[in-house]
Amino acid sequence: MKISNQILIVAALALVFSINTAAQKSNEKAFSAMKADHAETLKTWLKTKPNFRPATEAGCTNKDGLKLQRTDNKNYVPYYFAGNFNGDKRTDFAVALLNTKKSGANKFAIVIFNGAKTGFAQAFYQTDLDLREMGFFLFGKSLNIFPSANFKPTIVRSLNGTARNTTRYIARIFFNSE
Repeated sequence: MKISNQILIVAALALVFSINTAAQKSNEKAFSAMKADHAETLKTWLKTKPNFRPATEAGCTNKDGLKLQRTDNKNYVPYYFAGNFNGDKRTDFAVALLNTKKSGANKFAIVIFNGAKTGFAQAFYQTDLDLREMGFFLFGKSLNIFPSANFKPTIVRSLNGTARNTTRYIARIFFNSE
């Protein structure tokens, strides 16, 4: 094997290693923003979804919206939210995910868990979303999940099982403040 081919192989391996290292750091940052039991639940659930990882703030293109959200809540995280969504006195949580095998706008997904460690089953899961503009948005006692402007209305099921035809948001989840 020629030396130039060996150098090319080493360079390719170094590139793959650096990409994997950057992805691992991004995952670690996303998981560190979550409560420990939520991170554990999501990690376990993601073992069955190898193409997905938690979305990070870097994927949010609406920097003005982030700044505005942080005037009221300096710890605002656009793609993770925890609260008692369904009144069962357990802390539920919602996470936006990024499909690493997809390109283009609709590479996001949302998963909502009814508490942590409850068999690691999701209460709500939807893929092929464009959440680049903003992730979760708290308004009053409802958690809103706003997609980008090109979102097409769809029918979704809320945590209490009722179907809604949404035009402005994917889901509106009412919850009890803890």
